[in-house]
Parts: sequence; C-alpha cells; structure tokens
Amino acid sequence: MENSIKEKLKNFIDNIKNKEINTNDIVVGTLSNEVISYLSKKGIKIQSVDIVLEVGRYYHILNKVKKDTQIDVELFYDLDFYIENADIIIFDKLQKHLNLLFINQDKKNKRLFKIVVNPNYKINKYTFKNMILSAGYIEERNLKDKNYEVINNRGE
Repeated sequence: MENSIKEKLKNFIDNIKNKEINTNDIVVGTLSNEVISYLSKKGIKIQSVDIVLEVGRYYHILNKVKKDTQIDVELFYDLDFYIENADIIIFDKLQKHLNLLFINQDKKNKRLFKIVVNPNYKINKYTFKNMILSAGYIEERNLKDKNYEVINNRGE
C-alpha cells in the first residue's frame, strides 16, 4: 500500500480520538486475488475489493469487554500492512460468520492478533462493503477451530 493510505488512516484515527469526525469510514486495504478466488470457490461473489474501517467498528474494537484481547491502538496505524502481509489468512466457514481473519504477530507484545473482515457486509439494500468487524489478540490454540480453513500461511 502506498504511504498516503497510512497517512489517511492515521488522520482518520486521530480525528476520531479528537472527536473531529468528518467521514464515517476509510479504505484501509484491498482483498488479494488469492482471497477473492478462494471466496469465489466458496460461492461468495465480492462486490468490491476494498476493505473498510468504519468509525463505529473502531470504537467497538477499542472498547472491548475482554480487555486482555484488546490490541494496542498503534497497530491500527499499520492496518494496511497487516492485511496485505498477514502471516496467516483464515476463512471462518461457520454460516453465520463467513469472515476472513488476518493473523499477525504483534512484535512489541509478542502476541498473535487478528483482524476480522466480513466480506460483503450489508450496509443497505444496494451497498455491500468488506468491513473490518473486530480486531484483537488471539491465542494460537484458537487458530485450530474446526470452522477455520487456512487460505494462506506465510508463517510456515
């Protein structure tokens, strides 16, 4: 991703912190051809390649009830990098989810964290976006969930 995305993301997050919200969402990355192809084979036709972070989702992620899973805000400034260069990309095949999990290592805290994206999140009758639903730390043992299918594992 180009540097301007990182700058726009930082400004977006800083504006939220300062309660100077002038837009509801921001594009933070794109789905790779590999992921789009995988989802297509699962019968999921993608409406857009863009991955979006919405103000409300940002608040949700940072105000998690389980504080031990809450990620550091600094990780948000590099969302584009973590999506594009995820160590592991997982598909949650549970019908009510059908989410993508982008798994990375937080080098500062030496913990794994996930960015959960719902492909084709319904905004309204005609608009669908690949929405970041949540993000948080995850235990390695939880990656072995029976509903998870690995799309790509760069960490192997």
